[in-house]
Amino acid sequence: MIAGGLGEDWIDDNLGEPWMIAIAMIFFGLLLGVSDRRPQEETVSDISIKQGLFLGIAQSLALSPGTSRSGITITTARFMGIDRDGAARISFLMLVPVTAGALVVKAYGAISDGLPPDTAGPIIVGMLASAASGY
Repeated sequence: MIAGGLGEDWIDDNLGEPWMIAIAMIFFGLLLGVSDRRPQEETVSDISIKQGLFLGIAQSLALSPGTSRSGITITTARFMGIDRDGAARISFLMLVPVTAGALVVKAYGAISDGLPPDTAGPIIVGMLASAASGY
């Protein structure tokens, strides 16, 4: 959340070209393929605080367009030797704080900029429906 908040303008201005997105998608797809061939030695319960911090830092690479948040965290976890199920589980658990933080930041921005007339109700209903279906 810190990296996204501090670098949002720079990322938007410098990393959105279609050729950059294509290269990022190809590169990280190949990297995932390499990481998935590594031995599966650990489970989610074996992840240390240091590894968790490293996974969080790796997740910030997803701020670059063309980089999947879940893909980069699964790739990083697999390079750490975490089994496939554990890598997917930790990736999806790490989604919760990132999504909650983005929701707060974007909602605050929308409210402070002012919502168009008669849109607050539909937006709230849509957010609640999205949260319920996600849960």
